[in-house]
Amino acid sequence: MNYRGLWNNIFNRTMNTVRARSKRKPFGRIAAKDHYGFSLFSHWHCRYSQDPFILRESAPSDIEVEPRIKVLLEKIDIRGLRVLELGSLEGAHAMMLEGAGAGEIISIEGREENFLKCLVAKNALRSKRCTFLLGDLNEVVPQIDQIFDLCLAVGILYHLPDPVKIMYHLGKISRNIFVWTHCIPSSAAPKRLVHIEYQNNRYRGTYAWEDSRIKVNAVKGKVFWLCEDDLVRLINDAGFSNIDIIGREQRKEGQAITLCARR
Repeated sequence: MNYRGLWNNIFNRTMNTVRARSKRKPFGRIAAKDHYGFSLFSHWHCRYSQDPFILRESAPSDIEVEPRIKVLLEKIDIRGLRVLELGSLEGAHAMMLEGAGAGEIISIEGREENFLKCLVAKNALRSKRCTFLLGDLNEVVPQIDQIFDLCLAVGILYHLPDPVKIMYHLGKISRNIFVWTHCIPSSAAPKRLVHIEYQNNRYRGTYAWEDSRIKVNAVKGKVFWLCEDDLVRLINDAGFSNIDIIGREQRKEGQAITLCARR
């Protein structure tokens, strides 16, 4: 993997974003007590408390951990592990893993504004083991050739146009994977399904469109939702043969599933 080229690309994209935003002036004014720039952005999905940050010397271990990460920490001893996260949003999950003792977290985010938010949070939290990369997951992930102990794919697979190809590559570079994603219940699957074919295997699902202007939606509007049975089979075909389905939940967007899988 050409890291110099990747980093140069990330740097140039980030600087172009900063220059473009400085001309448009979309950021808010910095609040008087905001020493880290949180108020440069009008809205945050993650809740970061700013008051204790001024004298921090390292990333905190007391960040409130959201339920999905709590489940992960119950299943896997994260201490010292090298983690690849797909979709940073605003950096909260990566910070939680660092606080829980992860050795290194590489987190990839596709949206430029979210990426800049991650850098604000990283600076404020004195993170030393989180690295945030800016790039399209569909382009960046296939370039990764390093080995990770764990891949964190929480709330991301159903935002991808082709989760199949990415999952196959994750099976080559990660020993474990933790997934929370929406999927189509196999018992309630619509009669007319489409499929993605990869390495002579077919995986059923349906295409959908998301409003890419919404910051938590897909960067590109077209996404693919897998049927649950096909999702599980895909993970197994990718090389994660030990699959533990932790639970299912019904949300307004549809069914979601939580699972942990190991090679």
